[in-house]
Amino acid sequence: MICPKCQSQVDVEWEKCQVCGFQLHSVSPQLWWKVVATNPITGKKLEPRPFSRREYAEIHAERLRRLGYIDVKYFPAPWGRDPNQQVVVRVRARPPEVIPTLNPIDAAQLAQLIMDEGYLRYQRSPTVVHDIYGREYWGYYPRLRIAKTDREDIEHFAEILNTTAHYIEEIASWRIELAGEKLTAILRQIRPYIRGEKAPQVDIILEHGKFYIPNTTIPKPPTVLSLVEPEKLMEYLKMKTPITPHMKGVSPTPKDIQRMRTLRMQGLTLDEIAELTGFSKPTIIKYLREKEEIT
Repeated sequence: MICPKCQSQVDVEWEKCQVCGFQLHSVSPQLWWKVVATNPITGKKLEPRPFSRREYAEIHAERLRRLGYIDVKYFPAPWGRDPNQQVVVRVRARPPEVIPTLNPIDAAQLAQLIMDEGYLRYQRSPTVVHDIYGREYWGYYPRLRIAKTDREDIEHFAEILNTTAHYIEEIASWRIELAGEKLTAILRQIRPYIRGEKAPQVDIILEHGKFYIPNTTIPKPPTVLSLVEPEKLMEYLKMKTPITPHMKGVSPTPKDIQRMRTLRMQGLTLDEIAELTGFSKPTIIKYLREKEEIT
């Protein structure tokens, strides 16, 4: 910071210039006060915390000193943020999964690799999934694991499939994994080249994809459902329930917002829009209000 009177370099925390004595900060009671301190262990400075009154800044500074922080200071800051001002936190929408398009040669080679080294299964979600009405379900998602000692072969398909190859020391092999809708889209492309025992496994995944069952079973349903012996899997497929998972923590994209408005113009209710899009009613109302008044 430069002193406006003598043009000397001064610290932003100084109330007065140490060279000429010029008052650097106004003492107006309308200003905010910032408190700064340094962690004695890491040496990292805390983010300046603003307060609306000097008394509050003094109390917080004393609290930090008792906790062992060093270089604790407080100073007027006309550029400080209003502590009572609402902070808007924007959640970045999850980018869409990129589904590669395979040429016939890569599709045939990948199909052969899956038939030789692939392991297809259904895996349960680690926690329950809620629908837009708050009801609990367990989600089952198709997964594919390919493990092979040939690093070049695995890395070649990892690049094609937009995924990452990992080395597993326990089995001295390189591995790639695919799951969910991306796996289903890939299997649909290579299905004409799949034969043998993997063919019925792929057909089950293409028919059912990911599915949900109500959280009514005690204990928890199995973590993995095998496709090699699908009898147990078929028992759970009988319990399959179509739901719209709640899109918690994900902001709607411009395409999602446009779809909400289109559905509203078609006369659908908020409940129907929520069921089709997966977003809660408050979220839908928030974005619809930019164009219309919800009654």
